[in-house]
Amino acid sequence: MKKRSLQRTDTEQKRTRQLANAGTAALEVGQLEPEVRFELAESEINVVGSIKIAADLFTVWDTLVSYHEAPLYWANMISCRLVGEQRGTKFVQHVVKASDTVIFKYTVSLQEYKPFLIEWQRHSGSLETVKGSWRLTPWGSDTIATCKVHLDGGPLLPSWLLSSQLKGYLPQTLKSLKTLIEKKQQDKAHEQITKASLLLNSSHDAECDDMGGNAREYSEDTSVRNR
Repeated sequence: MKKRSLQRTDTEQKRTRQLANAGTAALEVGQLEPEVRFELAESEINVVGSIKIAADLFTVWDTLVSYHEAPLYWANMISCRLVGEQRGTKFVQHVVKASDTVIFKYTVSLQEYKPFLIEWQRHSGSLETVKGSWRLTPWGSDTIATCKVHLDGGPLLPSWLLSSQLKGYLPQTLKSLKTLIEKKQQDKAHEQITKASLLLNSSHDAECDDMGGNAREYSEDTSVRNR
């Protein structure tokens, strides 16, 4: 048993190095859009993805902490909901579709450091390890959103396997997040323009009424004097 365990460990470490090298090579030749890569830290495989969003920092933050909206952009998420809060720590339940027949349900404990960082880790439920974060970086009037995730399901669902799957759908997740937030930004800008236009038209109508009233008063005054 010990020999088999060592062999499995060696295989997983070898696979980890291959995934990390593949991610670095793809990044160097600019093949990834949005940018998605593997990072190896203390023998853990992290899948990291970044994308630039045409929205300010707080607009991106507000979307990310609206946890019920997560299924709108996370490619394989069925539901996401806040189930509790204690001393600044939030507990959020994820229901994730891994395949047509496999569904993971777990709860993470989550810390928010407004408006730059959200970190979470597994609290209970499926899988052995779930760790992740969203990090936001201002970029002029835009925002760089970086997602970092580490998953491990134990011997039957090793980290390298889950990481490969995650790397496959993280680009779509980032693109969907970008689309969702930028549409919100456009709707907000359109609403502001509409309100400004209504105020302008209202002010213009009021001025016209005042001018009409003044004209009538002048006409009546002139008529009185002519008599």
